[in-house]
Amino acid sequence: MNDQPRQRIIVDAVAFGQIFQFHRILKSITQAMQPTRLVVALLMVLTLVAVGNLWDRWFEGEGVFPPQGILVDLPLTSDIEADAVLRPIAEKSESVKILYDRPTGVELENWSLPARLDPRKVREGIELDFKFKYRNGAESGLAKEILDGWTLDFRRDLLAIDSIMPRRAYEATVEQVARSVGQIVWGVYTLSPVTIYGAFNDMIVRMPVKLWRQRPWFVVVYGFLTLLVLSVGGGAICRMSACETAGQERLRVSDAFDFALSSWPRLLFANLLPLLIAGGLALVLVVAGIVLFGIPYLDVLGGIGYGLNLLLGFLIAFVLLGTAGSFFLLLPAVATENCAPIDALQRAIAYLIGRPLHLLGYAITAIVGMSLGYWVVSLVAVTALNVTGGATGMFTSNTAVTITGGYGLFWLKQAPGAPHMYWHSEWAAFFVAAWQGVIVLLVASYVVSYAFSSITTIYLLMRKAVDDQDISEIWRPGLIPGTLAPEPTSSSTGAPGETEAATNSKAASSSGEG
Repeated sequence: MNDQPRQRIIVDAVAFGQIFQFHRILKSITQAMQPTRLVVALLMVLTLVAVGNLWDRWFEGEGVFPPQGILVDLPLTSDIEADAVLRPIAEKSESVKILYDRPTGVELENWSLPARLDPRKVREGIELDFKFKYRNGAESGLAKEILDGWTLDFRRDLLAIDSIMPRRAYEATVEQVARSVGQIVWGVYTLSPVTIYGAFNDMIVRMPVKLWRQRPWFVVVYGFLTLLVLSVGGGAICRMSACETAGQERLRVSDAFDFALSSWPRLLFANLLPLLIAGGLALVLVVAGIVLFGIPYLDVLGGIGYGLNLLLGFLIAFVLLGTAGSFFLLLPAVATENCAPIDALQRAIAYLIGRPLHLLGYAITAIVGMSLGYWVVSLVAVTALNVTGGATGMFTSNTAVTITGGYGLFWLKQAPGAPHMYWHSEWAAFFVAAWQGVIVLLVASYVVSYAFSSITTIYLLMRKAVDDQDISEIWRPGLIPGTLAPEPTSSSTGAPGETEAATNSKAASSSGEG
């Protein structure tokens, strides 16, 4: 029996703030609202939207994706289903019958529509009818309630037609991304990990695969542009976040873009490198299979050396799976360290392997923060849009205000409006739609800004957990790229530790003096 007196150990204090630093990630909710970051994100979104719409207009034709969603495993709307929607609308429209080239000498009421109706032609016809009817009613002094009733009926017909029209590649992609983001937010509110995982899987895996099968050129061209925009713009936001988190320094938009544009090859190839490595190794396996197993007698050597093939297969699996769990750390690594793409990939996979539970906890925190931020920003935007639209159109029958209002918290899509009687109403509607579009794009820009801000904080916290490197230590002008060692001083570089804004200002003044 141990007769030694018991010793009580008293813990004076535990620095929970140093052990659990999840709160740093949640700061991205407000940091993402900074005007400088929103400007960069808005430029990114505007570029992708403009190019996407041009692609649909120039290359997509009629569209091939179901209106229910790009991932719905259903064929396009059948002729019977389309006829059930279109024929009742077309039968009551004289303009639709005229557009279908009624034979000469046949009375309009005695002529029937063709068996297969074109949704776009039906829409064009009911627009012509509505314009004629609405203009005559307005000029006759009919009450606003009657005109509003005609407008409501017309918009219902438009929604019915839209429900059966196939989607083009960019349009279907945007709808799926918006749907997935809404599902992530909803999954957080309902505490449903399955919903969150399904939304990410739909957006990152299933949607690209479906697009590749249906529109491979869209994936290649628009996908590369998206990767380039996200690399440069995302790199700029990551640099802003790294500088503020490390030293409370807020970069200007010009300073952030100076860094991103000067480092764009590193930022771009940091995202491409895992695919290039896996693709290169897979190509070696393909060539080995053709040479060793496609030529008689050499297949014996192929069988003996098949272990090397398996080794390459393991390397491919390691690269792909490691990148899948840590790909969001690649851009922050380059933005923080100004390192080479291979170094960024090594860091990301090493942090995943070194502290997997830390990374999982930080990622979950970031998703929760995104949901909270989206809910606040979307609520403010939807309330402003709907209140403004309702108040503006309360006592007017101008068709320009028919596109206002009707926005939802998880579906920020503009409602279809009525066709316009006069050119000034058409121009007014154009500007109204543009201003509403700016608000919607700002919500999307906030999500982009938050995503890159939060993953940069995650990278700094993971570096601290694995390498025990202080968060304040990041690459700055005057240091060797990828290290914290000072490079040989010259008039064009700043002193070690000097802020980027000061270095850029010094460079500008030096060029001015010269």
